[in-house]
Amino acid sequence: MSAPAADIAGFPDAAALLAALRDGHTSVVSVVEALLERHGRNRNLGAFCAVDEAAVRRAAAEADAKLAQGVRMPLLGLPLCIKDNIDVLGLPTTAGTPALEGFYPARTAPVAQRLLDQGALVFGKTAMHELAFGTSGNNAWQGAAHNPFDLNRIPGGSSSGTAAAIAAGLVPAGLGSDTGGSVRIPAAFCGLVGLRPTIGRYPGEGVFPISFTRDTVGPLARNFTDLALLDAAIAGADTTLEAIEPSTVRLGVPDAFFFDGLQQDVAKASEQALAALSRAGVSLVPVSGARFGELYRRAGVTVTLHETRPAITAYLRASGLSISYDDVVAKVASPDVRSILADLDARAEAPFLAAYRQAVDIDRPALQALYAETVIGARLDGIVFPTTKLAALRIGQDVVDLGEGQVPAFDLMIENSGPGSLSGMPGITVPCGVDSAGVPLGLSVDGLFHTDRRLLAIGAMLEWLLPNPLRRGER
Repeated sequence: MSAPAADIAGFPDAAALLAALRDGHTSVVSVVEALLERHGRNRNLGAFCAVDEAAVRRAAAEADAKLAQGVRMPLLGLPLCIKDNIDVLGLPTTAGTPALEGFYPARTAPVAQRLLDQGALVFGKTAMHELAFGTSGNNAWQGAAHNPFDLNRIPGGSSSGTAAAIAAGLVPAGLGSDTGGSVRIPAAFCGLVGLRPTIGRYPGEGVFPISFTRDTVGPLARNFTDLALLDAAIAGADTTLEAIEPSTVRLGVPDAFFFDGLQQDVAKASEQALAALSRAGVSLVPVSGARFGELYRRAGVTVTLHETRPAITAYLRASGLSISYDDVVAKVASPDVRSILADLDARAEAPFLAAYRQAVDIDRPALQALYAETVIGARLDGIVFPTTKLAALRIGQDVVDLGEGQVPAFDLMIENSGPGSLSGMPGITVPCGVDSAGVPLGLSVDGLFHTDRRLLAIGAMLEWLLPNPLRRGER
C-alpha cells in the first residue's frame, strides 16, 4: 500500500498569489507564515535542505513595505525555492555532497539574482541527488526526497526537492538544473511543468556544475503561466504568452527510440495523450527517430564525464574553496554516484580524449543538424514524446526488468531527455496523466534553438488538453 501522500492542494499558483498581493487581499508575511507552517507539516518529504526562517520573515516584511509604498515589480513578494547547487547569499551550497558541508557562497548566482531583482524572495534551498548525478533524489548523505503523491516513490531527479516542494504547495515555483533531464524528469513525476531553456539562455555562473556543454538552470512550476513569469525575469522576455490554437500546432512523433521500451503505464498514458491532442486538432506528424538515439548513445555520456573534472575544478576555484575535485570525490556518500565517478577515473586519457573530440566536434553538431532537419523539413513546432520511459520507481529501486534482463534505472530514465540536453535545444514537459498507482507522468516537446517562448505558449495550450492530477476540478 502507498504511504500517505503529502498535502498537494489548497495553495495558489504564482500568478494568482502575485495578483492577490498587488490587490492587497493578503500580505507577504501572511503567505510566508502559511508556507512555514506547511513546511513544518511536510518535513517527511525531504524537500528542503536549508530554510532560514528568520531571513525569510525579514524578506517578507521588506516586500510588504515595498508594496505599501506602491512599488511595482513583476515578482514582488513571490517565495521561491532554489536547488542546492545554485548559489544564494546567506544560504549554504552543498550540491548534496559532504565535502561542501558548511560552504556559504560570497554572492548569489546571477540566474537567481535576476529573480530577486524582480522582487522574489528565497524561501529555502532544496535537496538534490548528490552532485546532480542521478534521477531518484535518493541521497545517502541528505536522505531521500519523496514524491508528494506517494511517499514510497521517487520524485525524480536531480532537482528532486524543488519538484517535491512545489507539488506539495510549499512554494509556488522554483529553480532546478538540467544536464540530462534533471528539470523535466522530476517535473513529470510530480505533476508539474518544467523548462530546459536553450543552452546559454540563462547565466551559468555560481552553479555547481557537471558539464560545460550540457548544464543549464531551468524553472519548475505548477503551470505554464508561472513558468513564463520566471523565464521572463531571467531571460528578459515579455511576461505574456501568445494564445495558441491547437490547429496551428504541428508536432513530430518519432517512430523509434523515444517510444521504444516504454514501461506499460507510460506507453498507455502517452498513447492516450497523443490521441487527446489529435482530437483537439494538433497535427501529429510521423518522423524518423532512430538517429536521435544513435547519436545520443554514442556521445552523451562521453561529453558529460570528460567535462566533469574541469567543470567542478573551475567552480571550486571561482568560489574561493581550498578543496580539490579529488577531495569532493573522496567524500561522496551515495554508492551510485561513486560508481559513476569511478567510471570516469577508470577511462584511459588518450582514447577518452579522442572519443570526446568525436562527440563534441562531430556527433553533437550532427544531432543539432538532425533536430533542424526534422523540425524545419516537416514544418514542425517540435517533436513530442514521453518525458521518461519509466514511471516513478520505489525509493531504492535502482534496476528494472522490462522483459530483457535487468537494466540500470538511471540509464533508461534519462534516455528520452538526453538528446535535447546534448544538443542544447530547449524542451518542456507537461503532465499527461498518471500511472496505475496515481503518480504523475509527463509528455515532452523539444524545439529548436531560441524557440523557448513558443514552446512555453504551446505548453500553456497543451496543459488544458491533458489530465493533470494537480488541477482536478478546474476543467
